[in-house]
Formats: sequence, C-alpha cells, structure tokens
Amino acid sequence: MNITALKENAKTLAAALGIDEDTAETLLDASVLITVDAADEVGTRMATELELLLQRTVSAVTRDIDSVKQPDVEVIIGTSASRSRTKCLFVGITDERIEIGEARRESQVSSIRHQAFLLIGACFTAAKALACYLGERFPFSVDELLIIDFRAIFGEDLDSFREPVDLGTVYLAGAGAVGNGFLYGLRYFDVQGTIHVVDPKLVKEGNLNRCMFYDKDDLGLQKANRLCSKAQPFFNKITLIPRNHDLRDSPERHAGRWLERLVVTVDSRRGRRNLQNEMPGEVYDASTTGIQEVVVHFNQQPTAGKACLSCIYLEENGELTHEGHVADLLGVGVDKVRETFIDSSAAMEICRRYPTISPEAIQGTAYDSLFKQLCGQGELQIAADKHVLAPFAFVSVLAGAMLAVEMVRRVRKGQAAVPYNYWRLAPYSTPNIRGRYNREKVDGCEFCGDPVRTKCCNQLWGID
Repeated sequence: MNITALKENAKTLAAALGIDEDTAETLLDASVLITVDAADEVGTRMATELELLLQRTVSAVTRDIDSVKQPDVEVIIGTSASRSRTKCLFVGITDERIEIGEARRESQVSSIRHQAFLLIGACFTAAKALACYLGERFPFSVDELLIIDFRAIFGEDLDSFREPVDLGTVYLAGAGAVGNGFLYGLRYFDVQGTIHVVDPKLVKEGNLNRCMFYDKDDLGLQKANRLCSKAQPFFNKITLIPRNHDLRDSPERHAGRWLERLVVTVDSRRGRRNLQNEMPGEVYDASTTGIQEVVVHFNQQPTAGKACLSCIYLEENGELTHEGHVADLLGVGVDKVRETFIDSSAAMEICRRYPTISPEAIQGTAYDSLFKQLCGQGELQIAADKHVLAPFAFVSVLAGAMLAVEMVRRVRKGQAAVPYNYWRLAPYSTPNIRGRYNREKVDGCEFCGDPVRTKCCNQLWGID
C-alpha cells in the first residue's frame, strides 16, 4: 500500500474506533498469516482471494511463517494445523457453505460450488480477521461464528450459476471501489454482452486501498479506461467499453429505450437519484455505509408501487449538512456541490482558496473526491466526515460481488426485482436472510411522486 492509501484506511479506522489517525495507522501496521494445505485446491484458491483483500487493508499478509516473527492473527483454512501462538481464525469450506470462527470445528477437505462464493467468503473472512485482531476495540457487533450458507442466500440450484447468461447491453455507472468489486466478482461467471463503464474521474492515490484492479501505475489516468483495460482479460465474451464522461453525456442518450440495464456503484446519494432520472429499465445497485454495512437494491420499470433509487436514497438532513460542509471548506456555493463535478468556474474559486492546486488538475473531479483528497493530505483541518470515509477493500468487494451474483441470477430469470428489492448485510455477521424484503415506494419521492416521469416510464417500458 502507498502512503495515501494507508492513511485512507487509518482515517476510516480512526473514525470507527474514536481514536486519532496516528494510533489507527499503528494498529493497521499488523501482520496476518494464512495457513492452508497446498494439496487443498479449493482452500488454496480461498487463501489467494483473502490475501489480495487483506493486502489492501493491513501492512503484511503472508503464507510464509519464516517471513513474519509473530503474526497478529493466523487464518487457518481447512484441516491444517496452526503454525503460530497467536489468535487463530478457522475457515471451513463445505460445498454450499463457509463457516468462519475462532474455535476449530470439525472440518474436511474444502469443496465449493462456485468460485464467486469463495470471493464472498473471503470478504467475510477478512472482516472477521480484522475484528479478531482488534478484539474489544472493534465497535460493531461480530458473530462468534459466521455461517455463509449459499443455498439459503440464493435459494436455488447452485450449479445453475455455471450456465451461460447473456447480459445484453449494460451501463456500469461508477468505476470506483464497488464498480471494481462488481467486475471482480462478475469475472467468475460465463457471461456475454457489452458493458459500458461510465466514469469521468481519474485514479487517485486514495483509490488504491480498495479498488482491486488499480495499482500505482494507474495513478492520474482515467478510471474507466484503466478498469476496462485491467478487467478485459478476464472476460472472453464480454466487451468492456470505457466512457470517460457522466452518464447523462452519453451520445446515444435519447428519448427511447437506450438504457435497458444500469448497474449503479457511484458514491453519492444525490448521484443515485440523478441516475434514476435517466429512466433505466432495470437497476442493479450496491453501496456501502462506511465499513459497517453493504446495501443492495434492485428495481424494474414499471415498478408497480415498489421503491426506486430515489426512494431508497431520499434526500436527508445529513446529506444536506455534508454538502454545505464541503461547499464551505472548498469555497464554492452549495448549488455547485450538488452538480457533483467541478466545472471550470468552480475550479478557479477553489484554487483561490487553495493556491497550491491548479484549476486544470481538479476540473472534472467530483467534489467528494477532492474533499477526501484534501482531508488525507491534511489540507483540511477538520473532523472526519462520515459521508466521505472510504470503506476497506473487503467491504467494497463484498458489495460488488453480491451485486454481480444477484445480477447474473436475476437476468437469467428475467426478473430484476424478484424475489426482493432491498437487503442490508454486515460483513461481520451471518447474513440475515429474513432482512431481505420488498420496499414500497415512498410518498414524496422526487421520481415516483412526479406524475410526468411516472407516465413516461410506463409508456417507455411497456404500460400505456
């Protein structure tokens, strides 16, 4: 990890634990030893997924006992014996479920129905490993035993996930952490089609702690270009097309059915509401609430009284306070911040307050991205703002991977919003299946409550 990525993680941990960033940085200077039998092929693949996630979270991750004096946590996958005298976390992988706990349970040689399940399991394992290491300092509820039961979660023949699926033409809005996680999970499926990756922003140092496809060689380059270039080799039947602009600036945008399937991974609540205004036929959305939870949402037009993106991400007081906070500290008007991206006039205003920044360097950057960057560099001497804290890699990847699995199964069945349209899950707890439900539309929603938009959507997607 580079210094800025490390500081992003430290800032997030400091806010979660209520400590200063220097102390958080010291805590993240930790080592994790991963133990797995080399003959355990499935367990070894799980170890690889876990190692790549933890490398973007703590300072040292290894499978070589001789390379670390005393690990802070040892993760033992399958039937292997412990090789250290430290805290241990045991992972059992048995065909349709993964169990993660601090007590050894009866285990056997690992088996799994689909590689994407290993990635999801690795996210939960990384979360549990961090919680195990921090112990009583960890602020969130953590299950003693995490049980990831994929049949209970997906409720169908799990072998069907190996069947080919035609995704058609998809627009992926956002090439950040969750967007990376989406393609990172989708690569394990036999999918075909075209995915337009839409993002006007550049790769920044702060992206490297959680964006799985980016590294230091991508810094300063267009996110959409780099994500497509890095991810394309993993897809034989999918064509990834980079679009270095906002979705609303797409040249094919017109009054017809141009936006059949939209995958939403952008950062801001306002950004999500704006995307709903583009009237997509199907929406597949995932977001994170800092490091605490993952949220997935789906809708299909006409929504038949179910929630849309604007219902899920209603304008709230915290959002308004945050926008005013950003505007005040950057020296621009709140209306400018609500435009999402910095234009030339706003860039000049910001540079008058921060003369070390050049207008050309920030034009086209999202306000939240610049805000986070300046916070990380110490330019803004303020308390941490929960709306811009970057999640750890395992949280973002969990959001993206769950989104990928759900999109594949829903497209295959031809039902984008069935069997549920909303679910919140925490990486530190056994997934609560009963927490999935269908959210109804909200009175006062800026999209569903607009009769003109509702009529247009009904006409556009099949109801007169």
